[in-house]
Amino acid sequence: MNSSGFCIFSSRRNVSSCCRNCIKFISPLIGVLLVICFVGNNCSAYPQEVKDLTTAVGNDYTIGVDDVITVKSVGQSEIDDSVTVLSDGTIHITGITDDIKAEGLTLAQLKVLIHKGLDRLYNNLELSVAIKESHSRMVTVIGTKLSGQFPLRKGMRVSILIALGGGLAAKTQLVSGNLLRDFKNIKLDIMKIAGQTPDSDADLLLKTGDTLVLNSAEEAPLPVYSVLGAVFKPGNFPLPIDGSSVSIAHAIADSGGTLERASLTGVTIQRGNSKILLNLYPLLIEGKPDTDSKFELKNGDVVFIPEITSKYLVLGQVLKPGIFLIPESKQISIFEALATAGGSSSDAELHKASLTRVVGGKQVNIAIDYTSKLTKVSDSSTLMMQNGDMLYIPIRRRKSTIAESLSPLFLLGTLGLRPF
Repeated sequence: MNSSGFCIFSSRRNVSSCCRNCIKFISPLIGVLLVICFVGNNCSAYPQEVKDLTTAVGNDYTIGVDDVITVKSVGQSEIDDSVTVLSDGTIHITGITDDIKAEGLTLAQLKVLIHKGLDRLYNNLELSVAIKESHSRMVTVIGTKLSGQFPLRKGMRVSILIALGGGLAAKTQLVSGNLLRDFKNIKLDIMKIAGQTPDSDADLLLKTGDTLVLNSAEEAPLPVYSVLGAVFKPGNFPLPIDGSSVSIAHAIADSGGTLERASLTGVTIQRGNSKILLNLYPLLIEGKPDTDSKFELKNGDVVFIPEITSKYLVLGQVLKPGIFLIPESKQISIFEALATAGGSSSDAELHKASLTRVVGGKQVNIAIDYTSKLTKVSDSSTLMMQNGDMLYIPIRRRKSTIAESLSPLFLLGTLGLRPF
């Protein structure tokens, strides 16, 4: 073998000598590899969940009835076992004749007792004792998303128990809590425990048997107001959560604005049992803010925009007879009324039109001559349509035969009706 560790064969004697030297050189390495493999295989035998729970509760965990204890030994698989603490507080370990009183001991203390009982059977015994399942040190939470019982872990506080329970079932400000401990009721401030700025003093450390009871109040509905009637988008609209005010003009804008047939002089606000009347015509039509335009809405207010009720009727020899609205923003003259109805037909008798109006409870017929530009009308108000007015345009008269006079179509025409 040269300085690099490789054999140089020059004879059979050299071969034999070199092989013996190689065995001396490799044997320690094989031993190290075997130890690494052995230790690695045994270490992987410890369940991760057992390690995690033991780490969580700590070696000072006090064992109780129904707890499940895991005992393991490196290189002595016959010792490996999981035992449950019986109702009398004892456990039985293979290799130890007498049962061991485990209840009330910590994991560290139990490990000492088990090691003492097995040490006479094994040399250099490497032993581990861990908690696999904790059933004696439990805490309970009621009122979270996932209410239930959970093992008490080392340093566990109320906030951790809430998290284990899936979190609060409602907004933090709506939740109240109490901790039941040793038949005493401890009131908790959940805002200081689970709020945006938690207070460690309020977040109490838990003890075995603690029960956390959370109560969620019903969330108050958000403040809203309603806009109904002659608007483009009637419905409910939220008021600002910060308590800032909303003006009536803002409310009208939220609802998409008023329709053409809206009556702005008769707007009503229903507030509880009271009804408030507003005139929004100066604000929305004339652009002149007044006292009513500064009206501010409150939670539950209902704004109602009524429709215009002032209407007039146009019949006879017009292209589009019907009922038409008189808007609040302007007056409608008899000329505009005729134009709104599509204008007169070719056989209309414009100089013999008539306007029927109720004056003082009595029906009055006013002759209208569209051809003379109303030179005979003395009262200018006659030129403007009023609520309930009926404008009639008759058909032009012409000589007819006896047969035509008796015709149903002729009779209908005399009444100003056009069947086709």
